[in-house]
Amino acid sequence: MFRWVTNSGQTDVDALIKKTYEKVEKNEWSKMDLDVSTVARDELADLFKEQLDQIKDTWAGNHGWSLDDWSITDLDHGSYYKEPESLFLPILTNALDNIMFEVVAQAILIRAGKWAPDKDRPEAI
Repeated sequence: MFRWVTNSGQTDVDALIKKTYEKVEKNEWSKMDLDVSTVARDELADLFKEQLDQIKDTWAGNHGWSLDDWSITDLDHGSYYKEPESLFLPILTNALDNIMFEVVAQAILIRAGKWAPDKDRPEAI
């Protein structure tokens, strides 16, 4: 996902980071003096999740598929198991479900020079 975000040209990384910090200013955790970098990472991860969900829904809709109903162990949707999609869709769904958005977001913030977590984090309430 990191390479797609940074190299595909489909995502304006600077705009996402700007939007992230606008959300951080309104975030309750940030108002409680929680580490700003951590709050930014979580907000950016949420933006990535939203973006991927939109892409996934558009792509699946264009192909007439629903990725919501598939799991890696579910290869039999009636006679549908004979189609190649019965293998492809569970694998794709499993891959998409296992993206570590927080790790991607942190890597993006590091790359942008915006990752500076507090060394002495306050205890969460």
